[in-house]
Amino acid sequence: MKIITILIFILSNIVHAKDYIYEVGGQNETKEDNIIVYPNGKKFIVINGEYAAWKDNKGDYGKERCIGYVLIDIDQSADAHIRCISINQNGEKFWTTRDRRSAVADGGGGVNTYVAGTGKYEQMVGLKCPYGVKFHKDIVWYTHKCNIN
Repeated sequence: MKIITILIFILSNIVHAKDYIYEVGGQNETKEDNIIVYPNGKKFIVINGEYAAWKDNKGDYGKERCIGYVLIDIDQSADAHIRCISINQNGEKFWTTRDRRSAVADGGGGVNTYVAGTGKYEQMVGLKCPYGVKFHKDIVWYTHKCNIN
């Protein structure tokens, strides 16, 4: 029985060893000066985020800062285009784009693309990873998962 348990543990780690999971959470406060509301209810929102904390499943952690914009239609669907820079605990950096179209403004899924990197993150340039994001009042939760070959 002990051998079976060990084999299951080893095999489950092998199957998931190539996955890269990135998580971030923080405050997402949008200033009134950064929102334009149209007469029909559409909104154009400029995102100019403060640094938020992140961690990954490889043991790295750090801070990220994102800027961009979100268009919210009268049906509350969202079209978001965000650009971020992340810095890990060793000073290595990576730059990403995050694009999503979703049926609701307070969350949804999209694609995170690594566009530049230093150190170990250079090998991730060009990698596209699906992500999910959820907002609640001024708090945001974000996760993306990549399959690294």
